[in-house]
Amino acid sequence: MSDPLDRLLSQFSLRAGVFYTGNICGLHDFERDEQRGHLHVIRRGPVTLVNAGKPDLLIDKPSLIYLPRPERHRLAASDREGADVVCATILTGA
Repeated sequence: MSDPLDRLLSQFSLRAGVFYTGNICGLHDFERDEQRGHLHVIRRGPVTLVNAGKPDLLIDKPSLIYLPRPERHRLAASDREGADVVCATILTGA
């Protein structure tokens, strides 16, 4: 017998495309995208997620950020030390 989450997730397809992996320094802007979500894996920080209209979020531990239908947002990292990240787009479909 499968659990309810497995049954729900089996109804959707998910495609991801990594567009950046490595160290970031400074500010990195991501435009609003109504067709795709964004996935950011913070492997080493700190990095700050700046999301318009919401409080800034300081991430200082390995974390995964999933924005299913992101508004414009920004990742900000130290110019000196930077942050190690993986950034991808996520496209879901029924």
